[in-house]
Amino acid sequence: MTEKITPRVLLSTARTVSKNTLTLIAGSAISQLLRVLYIGLLARYIGAEGLGRISTATALVSLLMLMVNFGLDALVIREVASDKSRAASYVTNVALIRLLLTWLLGAMLFVIVSLSPYETETVVIIVVYAFVYVFESLFDVVRSVFHAFQKMEYGVAADVTRDLMNVVVSIVGIGLGWSLVGIVSVSAIASLFKLVVGVALMRSRLVSTRLCFDVRLSGRLLRESLPFFALLCISFAAERLSIIVLSWTDSAESVGIYSAGAFAITAVLLIPGMFYQSIFPAFSQAHQFSRFELCRLYEASYKAMLLMGFPLAVGTFLVSSELIDLVFGPEFVGATVVMRILAIQLFTIVGYVNGAFFNATKRQTLFMILRGASVGLSAMLSFVLIPNFGHIGAAVAVTIPAVIDFGLFSALCHRYTGLQLPWVLALRTGISTGIMGAVVYVALNHGLNVFAAVLLGSVLYMLAIVALKALSSGERRVIGAMVFPSLLQHN
Repeated sequence: MTEKITPRVLLSTARTVSKNTLTLIAGSAISQLLRVLYIGLLARYIGAEGLGRISTATALVSLLMLMVNFGLDALVIREVASDKSRAASYVTNVALIRLLLTWLLGAMLFVIVSLSPYETETVVIIVVYAFVYVFESLFDVVRSVFHAFQKMEYGVAADVTRDLMNVVVSIVGIGLGWSLVGIVSVSAIASLFKLVVGVALMRSRLVSTRLCFDVRLSGRLLRESLPFFALLCISFAAERLSIIVLSWTDSAESVGIYSAGAFAITAVLLIPGMFYQSIFPAFSQAHQFSRFELCRLYEASYKAMLLMGFPLAVGTFLVSSELIDLVFGPEFVGATVVMRILAIQLFTIVGYVNGAFFNATKRQTLFMILRGASVGLSAMLSFVLIPNFGHIGAAVAVTIPAVIDFGLFSALCHRYTGLQLPWVLALRTGISTGIMGAVVYVALNHGLNVFAAVLLGSVLYMLAIVALKALSSGERRVIGAMVFPSLLQHN
């Protein structure tokens, strides 16, 4: 029998979602602060060229790691969550599959490095980061069990411990004058430590694994993980392809400048990423029980991200120069242009809501095809623009497909839900953002501290949004149910 979702049902779902989301947000915030500290200090120590070598290594290795991950993490979470007794056999077989696939990774890495014009130090850094990513990939199997058992705090604790260890020891290394290879080796040691701690925690608290390789089970896991693998490849290609092409056609310094400009945008995108993890289960539940509730949830979520994306984009554009100088130093002044171009993507963060809708309504195949076409466009733009415009061309090659995705997926999702695109809200949001932007621009040009200017602009933006009544009380109630369950009262 189809059950209509009531506020009481939404509250029950929201409590679990919110607990896990807030845990992830807290952990991500701490880890991100540690990484900002790490990158800021390291960038000043090794310069743009050194940062470029690290960016090249991480981009190349992470792209090849797709073969090792193979989309198995999502499959483990889904299967173990539905039947906890599968945990031991799944963990063992997935871990062994990844160890076998690591040999393929090593062979391909050897061929690519041999054919590429990388200097010796860059090659050594690539090898070090290969170990880092292998350790992280094995830990992701453990993390999948944590998530399946709804114990996300275990994975968060391990991440924060690893990042803290990496930062502290690296700072000591910088103070002692270690080489770049010595400093990045700390990351490998920290990741290995996290893996050992994670396995011990899993075995003592959740499930005791046993060495038993099941060929039939492993074959089935590989087959069923293929759709997840395809989406994983598309997502990683979208994030890393421009850096790979840039590393082939331009200097390590140019890669470092691009990476510095992209770093802040990546950090900001953690916000809609966490929101995605919160709304996806709500969309899935609503799709099963009530089309009306699904449309209601989608509309409110889309509007929430629209209201957030406009000020994030304009604010990031305006303070980009100050942020680059604060975090990376004057040597990276060229990253300001990159950051301003990439900031346009923040207008399009409603894409996280659209992606959740496609996946929750079992349109993942269509989503995969369209996302693949978008990445194909980004690849073509990268090969055309980067050789001529360097890191600026890389930023443009990433941004144009993101804007196209924004329009295409928004139109499709509103067509599927029967909703009208919120043109009036977009206009009101644009007006509010314009007021905020003008105030922040004037404040910065009159010597106001960047943090004070951002705070002032944020307050004015929120006041304008309230005055314009951008969200109805019902929409605020739904958003509260998904993110802040205490705001939802029982009927």
